[in-house]
Amino acid sequence: MATSGLIVYQDPQARFSVAAPPDRARLDQPAVPFGSGFVEFRDAAAGAGLSVALDSNGGTDINMRAFQVAVLTGQTAYILTGSARAE
Repeated sequence: MATSGLIVYQDPQARFSVAAPPDRARLDQPAVPFGSGFVEFRDAAAGAGLSVALDSNGGTDINMRAFQVAVLTGQTAYILTGSARAE
């Protein structure tokens, strides 16, 4: 992945990396609603952010596919999430 000029977070166990534009604030181990937070990138001016967390499922490996999309209509934001097992 080309990350020139980006802020990069590399998982300590080398499972994944995430990159964001340099004007985003990076917060390690953020408070998240579910699981354990790894990293969060925030754009305070836009009120936007992206966080990555580990959701513990009792030690059982589960392969999942998921997506999340935010749709803004006027002053209301709708967050659409879909997921399914990938097995």
